[in-house]
Amino acid sequence: MRFIVKIHNLSIKNMASLDGEHEINFDKIMQDSHLFAITGQTGAGKSTILNCISLALYGKVYKKNSTGFDFITLGKPEGEVSLIFSSSGKKYKANWKQRIAKKNGEPLKNPELKRQIFVLESSSEKAIDTPIEEITNLTYTQFCKTTILNQGQFSKFLTSNFTQRKEILEKFYQGDDLNLISNVLKEKIKRQVQLKDEKSNLIEGLTQSFNKKVLTKQELTSLENELQHYSKDEKQIVQLKKYLKETIEALQLIKKNQEKKNYLKEQITSINRKLNEALDQLNIYTKKSFQIKDNFANKKPLLLESLTKLEEKKQYQAQSQELTAERQESINQLKNVTSKITQIQSQKNEIQHQQEKLKAKSKTLQSPKLKSFDKYYDMMMNYYSDRDLAQNNLNHTLQQLKSRENKLSELSSHIETIQKKFEILSNKDLTNKAQDLEQKIKLLEQTTYQYSQLNMEEEKNKSLLDELKVNLTQIDKELNLTQEELNTLKINKTKKTKELEKFKLDAAIHLCQKTSQEQGNCVVCHSDKQLSTSHFSPHESEDHNLTNELKLLEEREASLQKQYLQWEVKKTTTKDQFSKAQQNQQKMIKAKNSLIEKLKEQIAHKISLSDSDLKKTLLVLEEERDIILDQTQQKNILTEQLRSKKQDQTELSEEVTSLRKNKVVLQQKLDNLQQNKDHQIKDYQAFSYIQTVQDLKDNKEMIQHFLDLDSNSMLLNIELKSLNQNKEELESLQQKIDFKKQNIEDKIKQLTVFLQNNTSTGDPKREMEQWENEIKEIDSKVVNIKDQIKIYEIEYAQLKSKLESTLEQLEQTELLKKSYIYELFEVTKTPPLCLQTNPQQFSSLEKIFSKLINMDENKTDLNILELTFQEISQQVEIFNKLIREKEKNYLEQLGYYKQKKQTEEKIKIFNSELTLINEKLAKLDELYQVIGKDEFRNYVLSTIENLLLEQTNTELKILCQGRYGLSQTNKAHKMASEFVIVDYFHDAKMRKISTLSGGETFLVSLAMAMALAELTRGSTQIDSLFIDEGFGTLDEEAIDEVYQLLQVIQNTGKQIGIISHVKDLTTRIPINIHLAKSTEGHSKISVVQN
Repeated sequence: MRFIVKIHNLSIKNMASLDGEHEINFDKIMQDSHLFAITGQTGAGKSTILNCISLALYGKVYKKNSTGFDFITLGKPEGEVSLIFSSSGKKYKANWKQRIAKKNGEPLKNPELKRQIFVLESSSEKAIDTPIEEITNLTYTQFCKTTILNQGQFSKFLTSNFTQRKEILEKFYQGDDLNLISNVLKEKIKRQVQLKDEKSNLIEGLTQSFNKKVLTKQELTSLENELQHYSKDEKQIVQLKKYLKETIEALQLIKKNQEKKNYLKEQITSINRKLNEALDQLNIYTKKSFQIKDNFANKKPLLLESLTKLEEKKQYQAQSQELTAERQESINQLKNVTSKITQIQSQKNEIQHQQEKLKAKSKTLQSPKLKSFDKYYDMMMNYYSDRDLAQNNLNHTLQQLKSRENKLSELSSHIETIQKKFEILSNKDLTNKAQDLEQKIKLLEQTTYQYSQLNMEEEKNKSLLDELKVNLTQIDKELNLTQEELNTLKINKTKKTKELEKFKLDAAIHLCQKTSQEQGNCVVCHSDKQLSTSHFSPHESEDHNLTNELKLLEEREASLQKQYLQWEVKKTTTKDQFSKAQQNQQKMIKAKNSLIEKLKEQIAHKISLSDSDLKKTLLVLEEERDIILDQTQQKNILTEQLRSKKQDQTELSEEVTSLRKNKVVLQQKLDNLQQNKDHQIKDYQAFSYIQTVQDLKDNKEMIQHFLDLDSNSMLLNIELKSLNQNKEELESLQQKIDFKKQNIEDKIKQLTVFLQNNTSTGDPKREMEQWENEIKEIDSKVVNIKDQIKIYEIEYAQLKSKLESTLEQLEQTELLKKSYIYELFEVTKTPPLCLQTNPQQFSSLEKIFSKLINMDENKTDLNILELTFQEISQQVEIFNKLIREKEKNYLEQLGYYKQKKQTEEKIKIFNSELTLINEKLAKLDELYQVIGKDEFRNYVLSTIENLLLEQTNTELKILCQGRYGLSQTNKAHKMASEFVIVDYFHDAKMRKISTLSGGETFLVSLAMAMALAELTRGSTQIDSLFIDEGFGTLDEEAIDEVYQLLQVIQNTGKQIGIISHVKDLTTRIPINIHLAKSTEGHSKISVVQN
C-alpha cells in the first residue's frame, strides 16, 4: 500500500513567541503557489511552526533537548496545536494540548497533556486510537528526515573525509550505531568468560565442600531397623502407662463414689426429719384457720349492717354541714340586702337636695319655655360650628398661601444655583477622560498580573538555581568519594592479584617437588639430584578464597565505575539544567524590563514608573477614575434635580393661585352665616340673657343634669322595692333550714348509739379488714408450709435418684477397674525387646514389669499404683529422649546421603552447562574475528554511502536536467576517497566539490538531502517539504540559481516551504508566511503575496 502525506492547515495557540491564536491555511497557499517562504526576524518563531507540526503529529519537538512544555508561551496557562493533514486519501486532524497553570496563574503540580487524532468525514470528525506511525507509515525519525530537509549538513558532508563522513552518516542512518557492535561483542565474550569461571568455581567448590563421611545404604537400613525396634518398645511402655493411669483413675473414682454414697444417705435422713416437722406445723395452722373463719362468718352480717348504718350517718352529717353553710349564707345575704336598702334611701335624699339647688341656680329651669330650649341650643351650636370651621379654613388658607409664596422664592434661588453648577460640569469632557483612564487601568492591571507572574516564575527559577547549585556540590562530593574508593580498590586489587599469583607459583613449585620426590628425579631437568622439600602446603580453599576476593573487588570496581559514570552524566545534566535556568532568569528579567518600558510608553502620566511603583500607580489611576466617575454621577444628579425643581416651581405657582381664590370664597361664607343667625334669633327672645357659647353649653348641661337626677330617682325606687321582697324571702328560708337541721341531728344520734352497741371500735369497716387480714395471714402460712413440704419431697426424690445413680457408677467402675487390670496384665506378659538386648541400661524398667506381674488383682493398693505410674512416666521420658536421639542421628545421616546425591547431580548439570558456555564462547570469538573489527563498520557505512550517492545522482538528474553527477575518487581505498562533481555538459569533466559556486553547492547538498529522504520514507510519498538551512551564505548569483532550482522542484507537484530571512530570496517567492515580532517579544502571522 502506498501512503501519500500532505499538510493542509495548522492552528497554533500560545506557543513560544506566537502568543494568542494563529492559523496557516496551506491549501489556500497552494491555490496561488506550490512554493512559499516562512520569513521573519531571528527569534520570531519561524522554526516554531515546524516544531508545532512535529508536536501535533508525534508529541515531540524538532528542537533538540526540548519538550512541548518548553514551547508554551511564557506567562500563559496552556498551549495548543491543531494540524489537519491527509494520508492515503483520508483527512485527519491531530490535536496537541498541554495545560501548565491554573486560571489564577498558579502552576500545576502535574501538567495536563492531551493528544488526540480525529478522522474527518464530510462535516463530522471521529476520534480514533490508531497510532500516527500507522496512519503516516513514518516514524518520528523518518518524518524529521523526509519532511524537514537539513541540506546544510550535507554541504559539510560533501567536503569531509571518510572518517568524518562516517559520523555524519551514523547520525542520519536509521538503525543501531555500528560502532557499538564491537563493544557489544567484547562485553558478551567477557560475560561468557565470567560465566565459565563461575561454573568452574562452582563445580570445584561443590566437589571440595562435601568431604564428610557418609554412611552406606546398608548402614542406613540397619539404623532404621534399630529405630523401629525402639519405637515398638516405646509404644508398649506408653500403652502400659495408659492402662496404669486408667486403673488409677478407676480406683480414684470408686473411692470418690463411696464418699458420695455416704454423704447422700446422711442427706436423705435429714430431709425425712424436716418433712415430718413441716407436716406437724401444717396440721396446727389448718385447725387455727378453720376456727377463725367460723368466728368471722358469725360476726360478718352484723358488721355489714353496721357498715350500712355508718354510711347513713356520714350522709346525714354531710347534709347537716350543707344546711349550716346554707343558713350562714342566707344570714350574710340578709345583711347585704338591709345595707343596700339603707344606701338607696340615702341616695334618694341626696338627689332631691341636688334638684332643689339646680332650680335655684338656673333661670332656664324656672322658665315656662323650657321645652323649646333644645331647638334653640341646636340652632346656635350649628351656627357656632359653621362659623368656627369657616374661620379656621380661612386662617389655614392664609398660612398655606404665605408658606407657598416663601417656598416659591427659595425654589427660584435654588434653581439658579443648580444651573450654575451644571454649566461648570458640562464644560468638562468627563466621558472621554473616564474611558481613557479605564483603558490605562486595564493595561496596568494586565501588566501587574504579568509582572507578578514573572516574579513568581523568577522566584521559582531562583529556588531551582539554588537547588541545582546544592545538587552540583553534592554530585562533586559523590564523585570525589567514588574516585577515592576506586583508587583504594585498585590498590587492593593489585595486592590481591599479586597474592594469587604468588600462591599459584608456590603451588606449582610444591607440585613439582612432590612429583619429583615420588618419581625420584626432577620433572623439570630430569636429574636424580635430591630435592629439598618446602614447608608450603597449598589448600584449594585458599585459592578459592583469593579468587573470590579478587572477583568481589572486580565487581565492586565495575559497580563504582558505573556509579562514577552515572554521577558524571548526572553532573552534565544538572549543569545543562543550571545553564538553562540561568538563561530563563535573564529572559524573565528582560521580559520584566520590556513590560515596564512598554507601560511607560502607553501611559503618559505625571507619576514616574518603575518596577516597584506598579501597584501605587494603579491606585492613583483608580482614584482619578473614581473622581471622574463621581463628577459624572454628580452631573447626572444635578440634571435630574434641575428637572425636578422646575416641575416643583410650576406646581407651586399653580397652588398659590388656587389658594388666593379659596381665600375670597371663605370670607364670603363667613358673612352669609352672620346674616342667617341674626334672622333666626328673633323667635327665641326668652333666652336673650344667654350671650356666649359657654353660657349656652352651661344651661344645656344643668338641664341635662336635672333630668338625669330625676331618672336616677325613679330607678332607685324600683330597686328599693325589689330589695324589700328579697329580705322577706331570706327570713322565711332561715326558719325552714333550722327545722331540717334539727331532724338530721336526731337521726345522727340514733345511728351513733347503734354503732357503739354492735362494734368494738365503732368502725365496722376497719374491724372487717382486721378479720380478713388475719384469715389471709393464716392461709399464707399454710400455703408456705405446703410449698416447703413439696420442696422437701423433691429434694428427697433427687437424693434418692442420686444415690441409685452413685451405686450404679460404683458397680460400673468396679467392672472397669477389673477390665483395666486385665489389660495391664496382658501388656506385662511379654517384656519389651530392650530388656532382652540391653538389660543393664533398662534395669529400672525391668523392676517395674516384675512388680506389675506379681501384683494381686483383688488387693490393688492405690498409693503403690500411683508411685508405679510416676516411675513408668520417667521411663517413658527416657525412652522418648533416646528415640529422638536415634531418630535425629538417622535423619542426619539420611540428609547427608541425599545431599551427596544432589551435589553429584548438580555437578553433572554444571558440567553440561559449562560445555554449552564453551561452545557459545567459541562462536562469539569466531564472530568477533569477522565483524567485531572496525572494517565491518566501514564496509556497512560505505555501502550506505554508495546507495546515498546513487540516489543523489537520480535526484540531480531531475533538478539540473542531467547536467551534474556526483562521484568518488580512489574507490578502492575508501579511507582516502573524496567526492567530485561530474559536469556532463562539458565532456563529463570532474572537478572538486570545493570549486562549486554557492548555488551549485546548495543544489548538490539539497539533492543529497532529498536522496536521504527518499531512502528513508519507505512506501510513503511526502507531498509537503520544508528546507530549514543553507540560505544565509548565498551571494546574489547563487540566490538566482537557488530560486530557479526551487521552481524546478515546485514543478514536481510537491508543496515546498523554505525558512529564511534572506530578503533577496524570499521577495522572489510568490507567497510569504511572515512572522512580525513586536517589542514585547510576541509575533503575529500574516500571509504576504509578492
